[in-house]
This record gives sequence, C-alpha cells and structure tokens, in this order.
Amino acid sequence: MTPAVKEQSRSFVIEALIANPNLILKPGAFVKARVTTTKVDAVLLVKEETLNYLFGTYKVLAVEDGRLKEREVKLGDRFDGQVEIKEGLKAGDLVAIHPEKLKEGMLVRVETE
Repeated sequence: MTPAVKEQSRSFVIEALIANPNLILKPGAFVKARVTTTKVDAVLLVKEETLNYLFGTYKVLAVEDGRLKEREVKLGDRFDGQVEIKEGLKAGDLVAIHPEKLKEGMLVRVETE
C-alpha cells in the first residue's frame, strides 16, 4: 500500500497498534480518530447554530455598522458543535446566533458577557 492523501476528503489510511484489553475493537474495524501533532494552524470557527442553509449554500448574518448583513460562507471541518469557516468571514467578525429568527438589515445591539 502506497501512502497517499485523498485530496477531496483529506483522508488517508493508517495502521496503528492500539491496546484493546476488553476486546471492544474487532479485527478489520474502521474508526474515526484524531491524530495530535505539534503543527498549529489558525482556524476560524463558528457555532453550528450561526449557520443558515438555503438553496445549497450556507450563510451567516454578520454585524456590520450596527445592522445584520448576510454573507455566504464556505465550510471546512466540524469540531464538536463548531464549524470551520474557510471563506466569507475573517477573525473578529461578529455573527448572529439563530439566524432563522432574524433578517438582513435588522438593527442590532452587541452585548458582551
């Protein structure tokens, strides 16, 4: 087997030796795992509930000049209730939670906890 990364899914096959004292894992089983490395990348994450999916695109409502502005975003990986944003937002942008209850152009007041 030649090691190769599948470009679309960024996945690859590995073999690993794993302790299995209770025999929970069975031979030939497939698992989803995270490999911890020392490489650190900057990743922009938003909560899943900030996303609105409509007609094949994901959008968020960002706060611009005190109003909500709809922005289309391109998604990456998902991490425990959060989603990576590859395009459409930048670090520091504020987005509304539960956009299905809101409309573009609405006036907003930003409150910090």
